Amino acid sequence: PSSEKTVDHRLLVAGGVACVAILVGDLLVPADVAGGVLYSLVVLIGLWASDRRYLPVAAVAGVVFTLLGYALPHSGVEPWVDLINRGIALFAIALTFVVVRASRAATERLVRTTEQLRESEQYLVNLFESAKAPILVWNPELRITRYNRACQLLTGHPGNEIVGQPLGVLFPVDSRDESVLKILHASDNGEGESTEIPILRKDGTIRVVLWSSGDIQSGDKTAVIATMAQGQDITERIQAQQMKEDFVSFVSHQLRTPLSGIRWLLELVEQDDAVSEETASFVTDARVSAERLIVLVNDLLAVSRLEGGRLTQHAEPVDLADLTARAVDELTSVSQE
Repeated sequence: PSSEKTVDHRLLVAGGVACVAILVGDLLVPADVAGGVLYSLVVLIGLWASDRRYLPVAAVAGVVFTLLGYALPHSGVEPWVDLINRGIALFAIALTFVVVRASRAATERLVRTTEQLRESEQYLVNLFESAKAPILVWNPELRITRYNRACQLLTGHPGNEIVGQPLGVLFPVDSRDESVLKILHASDNGEGESTEIPILRKDGTIRVVLWSSGDIQSGDKTAVIATMAQGQDITERIQAQQMKEDFVSFVSHQLRTPLSGIRWLLELVEQDDAVSEETASFVTDARVSAERLIVLVNDLLAVSRLEGGRLTQHAEPVDLADLTARAVDELTSVSQE
């Protein structure tokens, strides 16, 4: 960027001016100290220069001006003292160059690492927010810490109304405690277990959501730092299932009543002595078919109760030979037809 180039130009000019000023002071005000050490301050300016070339240029300039100060005529200092001072100055310049270079390298690595972490965090945030499934995160104190857009659409609450609130605020009042325990149990189980939990929307309606939750542990796996749950709205599926069960139950009841009446009438006809043997055979076949339909209707009712969780099972002994014989008879009559 142009602003960084401007700063580098100013630092370069300031470094050059500083070198000339130190050289003039070194020649005009000689002292029994390593005056050339001040050139290391020029090298130190490299910490603020964005252009890497400044640092070696400043170090070379410091060495050149240190040697120039020794070569130019000056008085007031013993030659051997001046020589030692110049050596100390050169060592200070070299040491400053190494330290500043290492510091810049460490700073650049830190900046790159920070940028990578920031990009990774932004990627995860975008992934979290763009997920189509509702995602919810809460801390060990059971307060909501993250809440994506799909969750906002599900509940009707914007994020600023939910984040920081207790987890139970999402559930209907009459089942709040039970719902919190269920979703916590799903995360404690650790086996990806899903559980159906009703969600209270902002408009007062209730949606049924299938939640799967799991704990997020600390780096050393010694503590749970958060829990994340992902949901699936199954309200329409449950409603469709209930409609199917109601329809099957209604139709089964409506069929069972007339079929029972037909069977009773056929039984009465069978008991009539005036009916010929051939007609009685037909009536028997019709009664058996009616009983078979009644069994089928009863099976439909049993399936409906089973899907709705209302079927009570009772184990009882079964005569396999008799069961097999009846099945063969039924299939024989069907194949003949």
